[in-house]
Amino acid sequence: MVRQSGCDPLCDPADPAGSCCLSDCGIKKKQKKKELEQQDELHKALIAADTANRAKSTFLLNMSHDIRTPLNGIMGLLKINMAHSDDEELVRENYKEMEKAANHLLSLMSYK
Repeated sequence: MVRQSGCDPLCDPADPAGSCCLSDCGIKKKQKKKELEQQDELHKALIAADTANRAKSTFLLNMSHDIRTPLNGIMGLLKINMAHSDDEELVRENYKEMEKAANHLLSLMSYK
């Protein structure tokens, strides 16, 4: 039997049949195939993790904006109310707007 090129038998190299070499080459091919499959799976997992990380970052960026906008409105209206506490109608209207902004914030947090 002819030994395959590149085959390093782990058993007796004087084996006239060369069966050990063929067996070892088959094992090495299976191991190499398994390694390549594992590398492919790791690569796919890395791509999935990167995609999830980008999606998370985009979500947090958008959510941060969605939260900051009404919160800044509430803070601004509070400052106006403090500066014009004698104007009851303005204060009352500002409280209505603050309530709308607060309800919007609550709607962002609701799991429906």
